[in-house]
Amino acid sequence: MGDVYLEHSQRTRSAKFKQYIACFAATIALFDDGLMYVWLSPVIPKLIAGDSGISITSEQESWLTSMLLIAAPITAIFSIQSIRLIGSKNLILLSNIPMILSLLLIIFSTSVIELYISRFLAGMCDAMCFVGAPAYIGEISEPSSRGILSTCIMISYNLGAVITLYFGYVLPLKTYPLYCLPAPFIMFILFLFMPQSPSYLVSKGKVEEAKKQLEVIRDSDICEEFADIKTSIENDVNVFANFLNLFRVRANIRATYIIFMTVFIWHCSGFIIMAIYLHTIILEAQIKLPETTSIVIYSLVQVLSGIASTFFVDRYGRKPLLYISCTGTAVCLCALGTFFFFKNMNYNVESVTILPLIALILYVFFVSIGLCNIPIVYTSELFAYNMKNYAGALFSLSYNLFGLGANYLFLVLTKHWGMHVLFWTLSVATLFGVLVTYIWLPETKNKSIIEIQNYLSSRKSKVSLRKSYVDLTGKS
Repeated sequence: MGDVYLEHSQRTRSAKFKQYIACFAATIALFDDGLMYVWLSPVIPKLIAGDSGISITSEQESWLTSMLLIAAPITAIFSIQSIRLIGSKNLILLSNIPMILSLLLIIFSTSVIELYISRFLAGMCDAMCFVGAPAYIGEISEPSSRGILSTCIMISYNLGAVITLYFGYVLPLKTYPLYCLPAPFIMFILFLFMPQSPSYLVSKGKVEEAKKQLEVIRDSDICEEFADIKTSIENDVNVFANFLNLFRVRANIRATYIIFMTVFIWHCSGFIIMAIYLHTIILEAQIKLPETTSIVIYSLVQVLSGIASTFFVDRYGRKPLLYISCTGTAVCLCALGTFFFFKNMNYNVESVTILPLIALILYVFFVSIGLCNIPIVYTSELFAYNMKNYAGALFSLSYNLFGLGANYLFLVLTKHWGMHVLFWTLSVATLFGVLVTYIWLPETKNKSIIEIQNYLSSRKSKVSLRKSYVDLTGKS
């Protein structure tokens, strides 16, 4: 009896280890993406000042910050078909090409035109990563670890962003991309040896290979899961018909608006504004600390909070984290708005310039434990196997389209009304996320993809949602 238990325990650890390694390798692509996504934050002040050999106007700044956000939705649409043809793993591998070209363009740039093209290529890389990675992780991982592994996407992205926020500031414009160049090559080599997604193998007629692949990364009976994969792929239709299914199949409709809702709330928190304009905001606040010190503190809290969320998301569930994240973020944004209000009213705020840094640190803590991760988790688990290519595409589309709106909001509100109006507006919008979470968002903790699909297909949404919460927590 003891030998059987020991053998099962070893098999469980082996399966879990293989899942974690495969998902970790996939998220290296998001680390590379993070290196480039927030690159403009430390670089914009240099470009405006003309300290880097290339100077830009305010109009060019607007185009430069928007170029990535324009490219990503366009690429996401094409990635829908690409992931069907080549699979999520190969799409992630191909994301290295625009990444490398983007870095090379910065290194050899002589005018703002090359920077425009570089940012467009960075947007292509971003879309390919966020379409491919959630789909891949959603398939490779099992329900008990899917939340943890999905949050690793943003942890990896945040690590890349942290490095950029500091080294992109202290290193010259063309030197920093040179140090980043080996990253996509390392990622390609490591991820090349990872398992292929089972649904892609089934779609290519490699049924036995897909079954063996699934057995290797699971510690339990795979019959039900594999049968569901086969059924989804066998019932698959062409791209156009699948696209229509987004609007005529109840489970897909609900999954789509859940992703859109969570991404919208995420952008209401001002996360992308912080990613692009963090250096500008810190300079405007006139914090009495070296700018690099403020950036390092902010960045470390962002990474550590993201890591902490991996332990909370599968233990406490998605909704409780969103409640805490939305409320805490809204309070911090309100505090930032209040500081900038008194500053703009010419009150003497020199003695309290440490307050915006404290508010920023608490802000990045609260936004990172929930709002930054739950949309990714939902993206990886809400859609059936034959629709997972749409999950990542919908995420990328909504993220970057709402990002364009947030970027425009920043430029307009700060120019005409000031920072305080911007932060107060974001605070009210983020607080609205608590209501959205309570009414519309499901709790998917420890649920299989089949169970989630059954819930999304149910017409008794409030009843099933309440029952789901009671079953999971034991609370009435």
